[in-house]
Amino acid sequence: MDLSRQIIFEHIGKEKQKLIEEAKIAVIGIGGLGTVVSELLVRSGVGNLLIIDRDFVEESNLQRQSLFLKQDVGELKAYAAKK
Repeated sequence: MDLSRQIIFEHIGKEKQKLIEEAKIAVIGIGGLGTVVSELLVRSGVGNLLIIDRDFVEESNLQRQSLFLKQDVGELKAYAAKK
């Protein structure tokens, strides 16, 4: 993933981007908000993301939970998000 725009941003730079890459972050609950937060954390370069959710993907989730696809219905949300 190209993180060059973050690195040239004066408030981040190479040193802080390295801290982001080494960060370990947990997201508890991967519903409507959790899916968006998880995706943005990964796109920002977070190196280790732990997703905690014991719920299963349901068809009614698909229109508001952007990480899941129709083929994920019935799978654990945390497992489906990992893919």
